[in-house]
Amino acid sequence: MEITETTSKDVWVLKPSGSMDAHTSPNFKTKLEAGIASGKIKVAIDMQAITYLSSAGAGALLAGLTACKKKSGELRLCSFQAGVKDAFEVMGFSKAFKVYMDLEKALEGF
Repeated sequence: MEITETTSKDVWVLKPSGSMDAHTSPNFKTKLEAGIASGKIKVAIDMQAITYLSSAGAGALLAGLTACKKKSGELRLCSFQAGVKDAFEVMGFSKAFKVYMDLEKALEGF
């Protein structure tokens, strides 16, 4: 998995691509938690280029959300592909996150 990162409107934007699974999610989780620990507590993750999401990948996202909340920050998700969003919802993770249609909507009101 590749991860592109930018900053937009004082929000750390991560754009992972490929599969987010047991093999790739540990590196993603490490990067996410390190960024949050360094003070990047406004986080938007653009899921548009994620083609597969396993429970391990969803767990990495949840770990990031937990780390953000501990620092009084916020983590938002956006731009899910239909099949990936369905899997995310079936796993029950959609109740924990703020999920937006696109990055522009996710950045509003941060």
